[in-house]
Amino acid sequence: MQDSLNKLTDWCDKNGFKISMEKTVAVLFTHRRDTVNKALQIYGDCIKMENKAKFLGIIFDSKLTWSDHVNYIMDKCNKRLNLLRAVSANKWGASKKTLLILCRSLIRSILDYGDIALDSMSDHNKRKLDSIQARALRVVCGALAGTATSALQVDTGELPLHQLQYLLRSNQITIIQQTMSSNQIG
Repeated sequence: MQDSLNKLTDWCDKNGFKISMEKTVAVLFTHRRDTVNKALQIYGDCIKMENKAKFLGIIFDSKLTWSDHVNYIMDKCNKRLNLLRAVSANKWGASKKTLLILCRSLIRSILDYGDIALDSMSDHNKRKLDSIQARALRVVCGALAGTATSALQVDTGELPLHQLQYLLRSNQITIIQQTMSSNQIG
């Protein structure tokens, strides 16, 4: 690893890039229980070793359980659910159609982000994300807490998260295949 870091710093020096040591952390991805203490250095400074790191809005933990990221998503979505509730009053609130648009942009966008990387998360964590979607749909429909999620999904035309994520991945694969085919033709 240290040899690769040395090559990276050489490349950065040659190409005018500067590595920020304040933002740089190392995470050892392993399921080993014993700790590995390898001191990695850039420009002679030790890199901070962490158990997790946030990269492009996704929290990667050392065991790739995604629990920290799911908790982060839940906190973020709970704040947005409060906003959705605020505009959903019965007498003066937004219509179901408007609430569904808000739900998709405020909640579902968070749940969908990075879903390809998060596909390996446990069923327990997937159920946590499903519960957020269900709570959001209850607000949209003005339904009681005991209302079945499947009934809410039918009423709003929303798919369960696992089906939606499967469709998104399928569409991404199709786009990649089409791009590759058009590059081969030209």
